[in-house]
Amino acid sequence: YYKHVEEVMGQPDPWYGKNLQLHGFVVPDSIMRKRNSMEYRFKVQSQGQIVDATYTGVVPDTFKDEAEVVIKGRLTPAGFEVEKDGVSAKCPSKYEAAPGPGGR
Repeated sequence: YYKHVEEVMGQPDPWYGKNLQLHGFVVPDSIMRKRNSMEYRFKVQSQGQIVDATYTGVVPDTFKDEAEVVIKGRLTPAGFEVEKDGVSAKCPSKYEAAPGPGGR
């Protein structure tokens, strides 16, 4: 169960410190990785609302600009702190789903 970025960031105060899953899309050119580390900073947006996120760990191969993501963690006044293994990303919607079993 997750919340959309605009639901939380429209009125963030009640959400501070709570464990959340947030759904949105990675803002293009917002992904930054600290040199020689697994520390990431990026922005996630939905319906015009944006949240800054920080994460340390391995990101999925599908974690790219405009990817649809669900991030798990806690909202703080400084941004969203993503927990360990808390980033899941889908391919951008411009890709078609792979054919199911038997489909070629």
